[in-house]
Amino acid sequence: MTNNIALTRIKREASLLQTEPAFGVTAWPDESNMHIFHAEIEGPEGSPYERGCFQLVAQLTDRYPFEPPKVVFKTKLYHPNIDSSGRICSDVLKMPPQGCWSPKMNLNTVFAACVS
Repeated sequence: MTNNIALTRIKREASLLQTEPAFGVTAWPDESNMHIFHAEIEGPEGSPYERGCFQLVAQLTDRYPFEPPKVVFKTKLYHPNIDSSGRICSDVLKMPPQGCWSPKMNLNTVFAACVS
C-alpha cells in the first residue's frame, strides 16, 4: 500500500515534469501505476549520442523520496555506466555512503543526470 508521503510527492513531481521538465527530457507517469514513470531523453549536443532519443523507465518505491528510484534504459546503447540490462551506475541513484541520493532530489534531477 502506498504511503501518503510517497503518493503526494509523486503527484507533485508528475505535475512538475509536465510544467517544468529538465532540458531534453519528456516524462510522464504510467497510466495504470503512479509508481512507474516513462521518459524520453535527447542525446546531449556534441556527444556521440547527439540527435538520439532514448527511452527510460523509473520505478519508485513506497519509501520514495527516502529511497532513490530504480531507473533503466529501455533503449539499447553502449555506455560505460550502463550495463547490458539498461541499469545505470550513477551516484545519484544510490543511497549514501556509496551514493549521493537525498530526498531533496526528484525525478527531474534523475532524468537530467541521465542526459549529461
